[in-house]
Amino acid sequence: MKPKDESINPQLLELRNRIDQGLAEAERGEGVDGEVFMQALIDDLDSREAKRKAG
Repeated sequence: MKPKDESINPQLLELRNRIDQGLAEAERGEGVDGEVFMQALIDDLDSREAKRKAG
């Protein structure tokens, strides 16, 4: 049987890693503005969707 993480979608793993990184930064007082973070995340997802549709 595969370890749990190996069967998860790679994009989901990347999102989880980014969330974990953001939480760690926030705990250290290094967080960014939530709106800035969310806009960057949305832009990244839009870019990936456009590439997926084009390819």
